[in-house]
Amino acid sequence: MERADPGVNIKGSVGESDIDVANGERRLGAIERRREIAEDIAGEVGRLTRAKEVALRPDTLLSDVGIDSLGSMELLGYIERKFGVAIPISTLLGSTSFDELVTKIEQLQGSAGAVDGKIHSAELLHPRAWDRKARATLLRDWRIAAPLFLIPGLNGTTYYLSSLCKALHTNRACIAFQMPGVDGLEPPLGSIEEIARRHVDEMRAIQPHGPYAIAGHSFGGVVAYEMAQMLAEQGQQVAPLMLLDSPNSESEDEALQDDEVMALFEVIGVYCRFSERPLKPIRAERLSGLPVDEQLQLLWSLLASYPTAAHVIATYRKGFVAMTRYRPRPYGGPVILFRSAEGFPAEAMHPERRVRSQFDSSTLGWGGLCADLRIVETPGDHFSMVMPPHSAELGAAMQEPLNTAADMLIDFDRLRPAAVVTKVGRALRVDGARVHFDPHHPDFREDPYPFLNQLREHTPIFQDALSQWWVTRHADVSAGLRNRLLSVDARAIDHVEGIGSESARPSALSSWFRNQDASALAQLYNKFLLFIDAPRHTVLRKVFSPSFSHESIRGLADCIDERVETLMADMRAKSQPDLMRDLALPLPVGIISLIYGVPDADSAQVTQWARDLAAGLDSGMSLQAMRKAERSAEEFTRYLHGHVQRLRKTPPHTPGGARLDVNDAIAQGITPDELVAHIAMSYLAGFETTTNSIGNGALALLRHPDQLERLRSDPGLAENASEELLRYDCPVMFVMRFALEDLEVAGQRIPRGSSITFMLASANRDPAAFHDPDRLDLARSARHHVAFSNGAHYCLGAPLARLELQRVFVALSRQRFQPVPGGLAWRDAYTFRALERFPIAWC
Repeated sequence: MERADPGVNIKGSVGESDIDVANGERRLGAIERRREIAEDIAGEVGRLTRAKEVALRPDTLLSDVGIDSLGSMELLGYIERKFGVAIPISTLLGSTSFDELVTKIEQLQGSAGAVDGKIHSAELLHPRAWDRKARATLLRDWRIAAPLFLIPGLNGTTYYLSSLCKALHTNRACIAFQMPGVDGLEPPLGSIEEIARRHVDEMRAIQPHGPYAIAGHSFGGVVAYEMAQMLAEQGQQVAPLMLLDSPNSESEDEALQDDEVMALFEVIGVYCRFSERPLKPIRAERLSGLPVDEQLQLLWSLLASYPTAAHVIATYRKGFVAMTRYRPRPYGGPVILFRSAEGFPAEAMHPERRVRSQFDSSTLGWGGLCADLRIVETPGDHFSMVMPPHSAELGAAMQEPLNTAADMLIDFDRLRPAAVVTKVGRALRVDGARVHFDPHHPDFREDPYPFLNQLREHTPIFQDALSQWWVTRHADVSAGLRNRLLSVDARAIDHVEGIGSESARPSALSSWFRNQDASALAQLYNKFLLFIDAPRHTVLRKVFSPSFSHESIRGLADCIDERVETLMADMRAKSQPDLMRDLALPLPVGIISLIYGVPDADSAQVTQWARDLAAGLDSGMSLQAMRKAERSAEEFTRYLHGHVQRLRKTPPHTPGGARLDVNDAIAQGITPDELVAHIAMSYLAGFETTTNSIGNGALALLRHPDQLERLRSDPGLAENASEELLRYDCPVMFVMRFALEDLEVAGQRIPRGSSITFMLASANRDPAAFHDPDRLDLARSARHHVAFSNGAHYCLGAPLARLELQRVFVALSRQRFQPVPGGLAWRDAYTFRALERFPIAWC
């Protein structure tokens, strides 16, 4: 039986479940529970429909899977017996999707006592299973016009768009999203991506499936554009996306974009223009001769009658920085740009604001990004176009595309007010000097860079609640990785005297390394070059590095090309190809196996062991994953000891000089345990550098088709392109070091015994090291990135990884494919930036 997630085909019938609910409780992560539920339901659907292959995507409607009325009753009975919850028959007859059914079962299990990851016996049925008072059955859903979702500008209010909504002359609902932070209930969000993700979550709670009608005015259009990007990758359609005089803006001086005086001046001007009785905005000349404190006093006095003004200004300042920092990717869906005839009033922006707002461009900067862009000119200026009398003409112009928007179906469960969509906590919150950072948050996992940008701009170094230090900027990260007073071996700080109340508490990860030395997993890790300091590190590196030198691996180029061609052909033959499973993973595994003479027949098992070891390095792993890694460490160590003995008798035949002479290594004083650890680490490094980089780089190229075409037309860019792709989306997010003595890092005194995390991904997006770092540019000189670390522990296999990436990116550039909408899934990892699934469709 294939293990499946929602949206993955389930072939054949379901065998014995991995979760035996009747045999007691078992702690599972939320993702694993959800997979099990989806797998069981898909299997039962396959049985009921007698289908050999059932394709259930998250947005598949249950009414469309081909189950008859008796089968529907049988499926409901199965759900009640298996999961201990009762689902109404209307769920299968209405517009509920497969994904929503899985969510509903999770929610009902939660209210029935599934607490803290424990699924209770099926005998403990949800009360609704016995209390069925409602007899009404919805045989056909309500059908209404799908709403128009509106995203307003930065001024903090949504109501100024009311006139436009009235002018639409339609029964279509208009729903506007207020900027988070303007009401003071939470701090403002610091990036366009965060704001867009928040709005998308709430929008899909109201309208679960597209097509969506979205319009954004001014700043709101930029947010709407990113929302459309997110929805497209989720497999949802936006028709239409309407930008209301929204420019694609860039900052000329980021230091000025957060200025309080500028924000006050501009917000007051907006309030004056949108007032029911338009007032004359304050003139810049009135402020120019005043000291800054008097300017602030005057401007704040004009907002005295607005109780939420302080929150609005804070949100405006954050939003303006986010807007000018945002780098939109090309979008393939239809876009209508409603451009004001009179443009943006120059006096509405503070004269010292340095922004390239693209208002002088006929497309407002969207021309090179939107494949299907239509421009409609409407009367008025940037502000008056949405106010009477001009709002009538704008509304009339918007009516035509809205007439083609789809309807929305409503079943029983949607006959309630829209609930507030919340996630537990936030990935980042900055309160003055305090930083609250959660690298485990799902928003950070989906897209870490908006958060890393904010951290880096706020401070070069900060300390978390566990007293661990985090370093954000390129110069400090690069210098820290070369600092010999910082150890890679967590056990080293056991020998540091004087760690007391005045020093930082060692991290949980370092405690684990110290206290688990008896385990097979710890014994293996502690012999990895990654975790060994000089002088032993120097000896080991001298012995092992020749196998991965430029000269040694040069002879592997043809072999890599052949394997890429074979894997690509096999992938083309699959009905459901996955770039990670079918190319990114087997390529580096095969090359490492070739270097060390591991038989192809053992590759599958070796791959699984190495993946488990890689998961063990992530501090966010579950207890279950840790136990699995421990078992794999024992089995892999046993296997490699036997393999080392075979290599002593029969060295492998490897093209070029890329092979390890085991007998020579032992003659130089390397122990069998160290040889085993080195081979195991080579496999692990293949996963966490090459595999991750292939997936991340391929996705980046697909999201930037201009750069993909650039590489396609000029394969000679391969070497430069691989460096830029490594920089752009780093495969390893963080590395840790431990202070052997008191020292200074990034201007901060660090006590000995402290743990310090160097943020590689943040350093690689530092504008002080890379111009316009959020833009992918394959011609950029990016070799000074730190994706392979720096200093004595610079990645030993970097030459091999570079060669593999160069060959595979050129090969991919010759293909025509796209990600399957809604199919991408990032690995639930803390240390690594890695795709778990990357299903593709050939064009």
